[in-house]
Amino acid sequence: MTLLASFSVAVMGMVTSPGVFFLEPEMTLMEGIAAAGGWHPTDSQATSTYLWREKDGERTLTVINAQALMLGSSEVENPRLQAGDVVFVPSKSGMSRDEASRLLLSVTSLLRLIF
Repeated sequence: MTLLASFSVAVMGMVTSPGVFFLEPEMTLMEGIAAAGGWHPTDSQATSTYLWREKDGERTLTVINAQALMLGSSEVENPRLQAGDVVFVPSKSGMSRDEASRLLLSVTSLLRLIF
């Protein structure tokens, strides 16, 4: 992991301003989405927001209902982001978990090349 990646997270997909953002202390998934300007209200499927995390060579993909979080649900966890995380808000047309995994693996590889 490069120096920049050790202090940043990427928020991609159907958000207003996708990009790589400085990882603030205790930053949560919802704060990461807010840093990217929030999701598109009509074109996004925030109910199936993906969190891609790579740690010690292990990759995990978690689906989180960010819309329920925004509505104050206590049944959905708002995870703290870690350096190198990628948050992806898909479009309403949706995508399968496998498609999301392939896309996020490509994004992660691209970010490593850039940073």
